[in-house]
Amino acid sequence: MTSIALDNIALRFNLNFWIVKSWVEKEKIETEEQATVFFEENLHFIKATPFVKWVGWKRQLIKQLEQLFPKEFNNYFEPFIWWWAVFFNIQKPKSFLSDINEELINTYQIVKTKPNELINYLENISSMSFRTWCGICKDINPIF
Repeated sequence: MTSIALDNIALRFNLNFWIVKSWVEKEKIETEEQATVFFEENLHFIKATPFVKWVGWKRQLIKQLEQLFPKEFNNYFEPFIWWWAVFFNIQKPKSFLSDINEELINTYQIVKTKPNELINYLENISSMSFRTWCGICKDINPIF
């Protein structure tokens, strides 16, 4: 697919050119029409964003930061989860997110790999009484 076609798709779906390019390559999409159908069906997944607000202005600076990225690169390694606005914006087929905060990484893995189980779990918690919830928290963390 040509760069012009990739640009058209990026503009149509308000996506970064590199996100479009990497998905087209990963899915082996050959035409702009196929790409349009793919992005219409998968946009909710493709436009993933951080699920926890983090201090800083990285999300607001994405357009300026993109200008500093190399035009071509294979893998993306993000060593700090607090830069995940950049991580989600780049979305290379082989992107790696890491951090020293194990709980954040575990949370990200659950959101990524088991979203339905997480939703069910959270729905069950939301229906609990406050007293029941406090009892569970004390069992998990005695300091609570």
